[in-house]
Amino acid sequence: MTVNQTIQNTLSRDVQTTITNLLDIPDLCRFGLVNKAWQVIASQDARWREIAIQIRCPNKGKVETRRQVTDFIQTLYEKGKKLEDPRIQDILVQPKTVANVILLQKYFKARDVLFFAESLISNIQLFAPGALPNLTAPKLEDLTSYGTVIDAASTFKLDFSLCKDQIPVSVTSLEISNKKLTHIPKQVFQITQLTHLYIQDTLISELSEQIGDLSNLQELHLFNNFISRLPENITKLSKLKKLLIKNNLLSELPKKFHALSSLKKLVLGSNRFSKFPRQICDLSNLKKLFFNNNSLSGLPEAVTKLSKLKILDLSKNSLHELPKNLHKLSALTDLYLDNNKFSNFPIETYDLPILNCLSLDHNKLQSIPENRPKNLKTLSVEHNQLTHLPKNKYTYGGFSLAAGNPLSLAGRINYISHCFTRTPKQRKLNIVLLCLMSFKILDYSGMELPFRNLLKQIPGIGSPISEGLGYLYESNRKGEEIMDSALYSTLDWLRSFL
Repeated sequence: MTVNQTIQNTLSRDVQTTITNLLDIPDLCRFGLVNKAWQVIASQDARWREIAIQIRCPNKGKVETRRQVTDFIQTLYEKGKKLEDPRIQDILVQPKTVANVILLQKYFKARDVLFFAESLISNIQLFAPGALPNLTAPKLEDLTSYGTVIDAASTFKLDFSLCKDQIPVSVTSLEISNKKLTHIPKQVFQITQLTHLYIQDTLISELSEQIGDLSNLQELHLFNNFISRLPENITKLSKLKKLLIKNNLLSELPKKFHALSSLKKLVLGSNRFSKFPRQICDLSNLKKLFFNNNSLSGLPEAVTKLSKLKILDLSKNSLHELPKNLHKLSALTDLYLDNNKFSNFPIETYDLPILNCLSLDHNKLQSIPENRPKNLKTLSVEHNQLTHLPKNKYTYGGFSLAAGNPLSLAGRINYISHCFTRTPKQRKLNIVLLCLMSFKILDYSGMELPFRNLLKQIPGIGSPISEGLGYLYESNRKGEEIMDSALYSTLDWLRSFL
């Protein structure tokens, strides 16, 4: 009979449970993998499922239960360290037993309830002064141990349950912003009249399914958290118009996300998406989509179903091409494709009927088309690999979008604007410059230098419009090769205004 069989035959189920409850759980996992005597306990998935239920570890389906439990505990204790809370230091240095994990969870939830109480009461005082005088929040700084925090939170929970139905209907907005908040108390989701909810700068990693109870919610802001998944019930928020989940850890969306039929603005920037969620393509009322700073390498053709979309930000991804039928985005006016991997100009963008602004900074473009669409007023292609410019200077209808150099238009003009605004006479010069060059739209890009392109020549243009040559000389690596007499005549022309 093997050691494993001996342990399994001699230790009852209750005894095995008692043993696992008294041991450090991550150590049990590691020790059970290398020691045959403990393998019978550490390798049983049923035992890990019991532990998961005890510590309320969420089930992630395909992932091995043992892995889920150990990852969950590791995340929990990492949050504890980030809090730098002296009340729980004793718990953090003790073995990570089931009892200690549960105790730490209780403390986190109690602490978060007190933070919520402070936010709620301040909102009530703001929207309905004098309402609910009996609802008070214990001050966390006055509580010196984890036990007193847990007890104080229990008292507030009782008070809240007794008077939650008396919260004035004028309290429709709630902001919870605290860098040490670890979860959202369930009491938040009981204020069903909320129309605006702001949860930002916290340590929360998930959102409760109870979010679906806030049936009147119109705006939900979840900036700067650690949320890795959204609950399915978020799709029940039929009145939601704005959903902003910037700077989190999302990599996918709920299957029924398209049920958010009222959504007009969606912000998913700075997350971990590697694929564009197709559910978004069925949001028929969406007007603004911000999907910047993810890891997209392509877009589905279905994205062109967003017929009402006006603003699309796909900057800071890994895109190198666009859908061929992009023109179906007939309402699109602003498209941002900065910091991607375009080596060829995405000519599909010129088929967009009312496109007003196109930004392609920080790509690998080597050329741009000779002509521009009628409605395009702002084209930005800074920090690319352009070696020449269109001969027609991007002129349309008498308005020059790029006086000889579309690449450095924004920076050059603003550079001049800043140089000549100190005296009335210099302001006059600035006005004269802008009038003579006939720019319809100037895209402000500050004074960042240089623009780092590879221009060796520019189309012939005469003085005084060629005043930009002095700046081109500084802002192009090959600028010394484009200097000519026009620069000097321009400088003489400028001095006449000083």
